[in-house]
Amino acid sequence: MRATVKTLTNKALDCISCAPAALVALALTCYLPFMHKPVHIDGTMMVHTSRQMLVDVWNPPLGEFGKHLVLHDRTRMPEQSVFFRTGHPPLVPLLMAPATALARDGEWPFHAFMLGFYLALVLGGWHLFGLFYAGNNRIAGALLLTTCPAIVVNSHNIMWDIPITALMTWTFVLFIRALRTRRPGLYFASGVMTGIAALSKSNAIALYVLFGLYLVWRRRGKALILWGVPAVVLPGLWVIHNVFVFGEIQYLSVGWFSFLPGDIRYRFERTISYLGGCVLVPPFLYWALLRTRKAFLGFVPVLVLAAAWGGLLVGVLARPLWFGVTYAMLASIGLLFLYMLVRTDQHRIACYRSRDERILVAGFAVLYLLVLMIHPSSQVRYALPLYPFLVIVVVDAASQLAGQQKRWFWPLCLCAGTGFSLLLSVGDYLLCDGARRLPGKLDEKGYAPRHTWYYGRLAFGYYLYRAGFRNILTDPGVPEPGDYAVDEYLPRDYPVREILPRRFSLEEIDTIAFYQWALRTKGRYAGFYGNSRIPYALDWASPVRAVKVYRLKSAGPLPSAPADADPAAAETGVRP
Repeated sequence: MRATVKTLTNKALDCISCAPAALVALALTCYLPFMHKPVHIDGTMMVHTSRQMLVDVWNPPLGEFGKHLVLHDRTRMPEQSVFFRTGHPPLVPLLMAPATALARDGEWPFHAFMLGFYLALVLGGWHLFGLFYAGNNRIAGALLLTTCPAIVVNSHNIMWDIPITALMTWTFVLFIRALRTRRPGLYFASGVMTGIAALSKSNAIALYVLFGLYLVWRRRGKALILWGVPAVVLPGLWVIHNVFVFGEIQYLSVGWFSFLPGDIRYRFERTISYLGGCVLVPPFLYWALLRTRKAFLGFVPVLVLAAAWGGLLVGVLARPLWFGVTYAMLASIGLLFLYMLVRTDQHRIACYRSRDERILVAGFAVLYLLVLMIHPSSQVRYALPLYPFLVIVVVDAASQLAGQQKRWFWPLCLCAGTGFSLLLSVGDYLLCDGARRLPGKLDEKGYAPRHTWYYGRLAFGYYLYRAGFRNILTDPGVPEPGDYAVDEYLPRDYPVREILPRRFSLEEIDTIAFYQWALRTKGRYAGFYGNSRIPYALDWASPVRAVKVYRLKSAGPLPSAPADADPAAAETGVRP
């Protein structure tokens, strides 16, 4: 009997020791097929900032493309600086500068750089779950974090969100280990990691509030100094640089934050849906949570609340019934996630060594949720630092299963979840690949860049700009009758007819469509990047991306402007 137990124990230890390598292999499998994904969403800002740092690392200039970055990205930094448009601290684009120097017409050097952060997050998750779980539960949590839709899709993007999630996860791991061992070096390492996170994205403020207040509350002066000095000095160097070079402090100049009740409602109703829909494929999670009568009765109030809100969306906003049902399902899961994450006393198998560890996990959830409520918008990627902690909730919920159900639950839901994540990643890849192919398609059809105008942002504007097409707002020239205008209408963005000079009328002459793929991250109902209340949707009928091409025709003389009107605004048609 003892020999059998020893054999099983040795096999379990071998499995645990091989798990990190297996996780890395799985992560590479999910990542490498997307190494040529085009620049997407805020990736345009990341790439441009990194390029400008190659021009002048001390004071990166705005550059020509800086004028094309999205409208709301405007800070109080000097207008000639790239940080006038870039609201994030400099560390990640600075580290990416060597990859930027290698990247000419391809995106793979950017993705090779970002792969390091994805792997760091995967291994950070492994160590985080190792703090609270052992054996199969630890492995299941790490597999789920590696393959969940929120992490997989965002790992393929050249943005700040995976890096800050990896850094915040490792910061938490180091801090908990410091609490358990009382080793000064771990407090210092956690402080260094906190400072690096703050130099990467300002969302790291949640760590300062959490760890700083905790150490003050526990009267651990030495630990506070060990953690606090590097945590303050590293971003402090950036602040000093800002004062001397710009005369402004970037952390204080962003101006994105809003505390209006309507804005907070907007963010909360989306965030809970994104949390519910991007960790685990929903039907499996529902089945795990509702298998007992007690769990079902506790879940009913949450479900009723989410269903009522979903009904309002259908009735007031004229959304289809399936949209309301989907929102109710995802939002109810998200609400339950948050409740269970804050109520750490309900965690059945997580091995918190002390009450303080429970407080830190719950405190981080609350503080980061507050950060999300003052963010400029709600997107799946903004909430990524919460996902490693949500996985703790999922593992606890699945622990309620017993016997044969428990044996096949994890393999089934992990396989289904991985497949879903990859299918969603393909849809996201095709979305931005359409933007990358658009300039070549326009040129092929005879719409010469010097006579073709556009107004757009993100990948659409990035690739048209690189190919020499003319932006209506920033090009020094003016459109002429007979020129062309390109309007992105799938997914919908700023309509070009609202930007064109009023003296023109538009004659639709062509439609260019790219790809048919049902599972979408962006579109009429899909809001992975914030434009809807559910993170993804099915659309069998319309293409993934489509543009309309118009010929500009004279609509007669320009109407006279009011006496107090701006002549430049009258010429361009831009309204204040």
